[in-house]
Amino acid sequence: MKNPLNKLTIILALAGGMAVSQAQTSVSYTNTYSISADNFQILNLNQFDPLLGTLTGVSFQLTDLLTGSFNVYNSAGSSATVHSSSDYGQFIFLGTGAPGTLSTSMLNPIPTTPATGFAGTAIPPTTSQTFLVTSTSLSPLAADLSSAASFFTGTGTVSGYVVDNFNVSVSGGSYSLDSALMTASGEAAITYFYSVTSTPEPSTLALAGLGGLGLWRQFRRRK
Repeated sequence: MKNPLNKLTIILALAGGMAVSQAQTSVSYTNTYSISADNFQILNLNQFDPLLGTLTGVSFQLTDLLTGSFNVYNSAGSSATVHSSSDYGQFIFLGTGAPGTLSTSMLNPIPTTPATGFAGTAIPPTTSQTFLVTSTSLSPLAADLSSAASFFTGTGTVSGYVVDNFNVSVSGGSYSLDSALMTASGEAAITYFYSVTSTPEPSTLALAGLGGLGLWRQFRRRK
């Protein structure tokens, strides 16, 4: 007659062995940094601590807004014309092994002067006019930096700086342009994706031990 304990012992042993060799679990966390500067700002991004597991991916995102004003003074005897503007934000990593410059024309200028805004506005001779500008983020600058995972691994920081630029063109006349009142705000976020090996819970270890004990008893009986 077959002993039903044999089947139970084998099942327990298999279950314990499967539980101990659990598959890796994928997790992630994000560090967010505030941006507030006139032109550029240094940011120190925390590296991924290798004690947490194995780094499998790195994602970087920059969201940026420009606000402020600029003034045009036409000192000539003929009119000057204000044209469209352009602005952008970029993030430049520093140090050996850095993944380079991430840049994009990610900001869309929206003039907030009365009526139709400032594009095409004529500035009469010997007059000045101030224009208010608000930029709105169209789509954040995002990049997959997984290929530079070793650059982001460690217990220190990765340095880089945010650069914001605002440009406006004026034609005709003789003018001076002052845009010193432009300021930037937004945030940078770096996300680390990594895998860890799960540690068996005490109950799992007990189950594995029980299975092993059963196999040992069966071996002893057969001797």
